[in-house]
Amino acid sequence: MRIRRTTIHWAVLLLASIGSAGFARSIGSGPIVIVAEGDSLTYGQDTASSRVLPPINGAGASRSATPYPETLERLLGRGYTVLNHGFPGDRTTEGLARWPAPPQAKVVVLMYGTNDCMNYGGYSSALSVVDYSTNLRTLVQRRRANKARIIIVAPPPLADPAADRKCQPYRSAAAQIARRSGAVFYAVPRTLNMWSDGVHLSADAYARLARGVLPLVRRAAPRG
Repeated sequence: MRIRRTTIHWAVLLLASIGSAGFARSIGSGPIVIVAEGDSLTYGQDTASSRVLPPINGAGASRSATPYPETLERLLGRGYTVLNHGFPGDRTTEGLARWPAPPQAKVVVLMYGTNDCMNYGGYSSALSVVDYSTNLRTLVQRRRANKARIIIVAPPPLADPAADRKCQPYRSAAAQIARRSGAVFYAVPRTLNMWSDGVHLSADAYARLARGVLPLVRRAAPRG
């Protein structure tokens, strides 16, 4: 009788262990979450195309048919969810306030700086490189505290040469912060037919941006 009770006891423990393992697997089997955070260039603003997606995040601006976060999700394929946390006009200051507690994510892609430099959002002023750097470091630290891996994308090129030169120190600052914090850095290359209006990207350029970020995200968050 004692042997039988012992056998039953161990059988129950074994079933409980198998059930727990299965439950753990079911928890971990959801999609890998990627958060793309930034300004209108993350949002996907496109003022020129007739093929547009509906507005998101409470903004009213029209969006390209190929915003880079949505395109990135398609390229990553099954098992990934990419959340678009872009908002037109945002500087790093607004990013800190708008997304204080983002969803738990495996990877966060930060692309700020164009409005910090040029103040296209119409705030009281642009931000200095020093203030931009301070805010970007805070964004990195905040997302890293949530166990996310960080990719910093430099502010993309601008069509106007003077504006583009003005933003170069912000790109350099972003690269330095990535290097010192251990984040991955990506510089958007200048290409032909890159813009829809001199600032916002064309549909093709948004798609190229997604393809550029794609291998970095896959390395940071491999599936399986």
